[in-house]
Amino acid sequence: MSDVQKLHKLSQLKHVLRDIDVDGRTESTAEHCRSSLIIADYFLGIMKLDIDRLKVYELLMYHDLVEIETGDTPAHHVEARKAKVEQERLAMYKIADDLPIILKEKYIQLFQEFEEKKTLESRFATAIDKLDADICAMDSTDESFAWWTEALVREIKQKYYLEFPEMNELFEELLVWYKGRGIL
Repeated sequence: MSDVQKLHKLSQLKHVLRDIDVDGRTESTAEHCRSSLIIADYFLGIMKLDIDRLKVYELLMYHDLVEIETGDTPAHHVEARKAKVEQERLAMYKIADDLPIILKEKYIQLFQEFEEKKTLESRFATAIDKLDADICAMDSTDESFAWWTEALVREIKQKYYLEFPEMNELFEELLVWYKGRGIL
């Protein structure tokens, strides 16, 4: 496979659909990654963190490439999530093999860092990843979030925000917004 073909494979992320409605259509994983970058830029601008901005951006750009192979696994699909870690690990190696050689090792390292959540950058990027979905839910016009209860949303999501008070504050604002719209 030529580098052009390998780079083209990455564009398939635009065709991976998430379980979230945006103005009457389904959001793609590529859209999620892009909006995550913008949300990260916002929080990096207002928070006083000693953090590697480029690393955060790279983690967000690369973390969901596995979905080209696995598709998206929504937070509330409890049974499917049990196999998610192993499925994504295997998909990561398949994707890595399909990348141009200059990106292969970088991708593997970024994917592993994101999954392990040992660095400040990976925990920040993970929180942004979760927050983007919460913000995107504000546009939902269907029954995608009928499963939501405040207790369940807090159980699934809040642990990612506690390390970052500004994000946790926004999460609390979102919960109030959801309640006011009858989503919770």
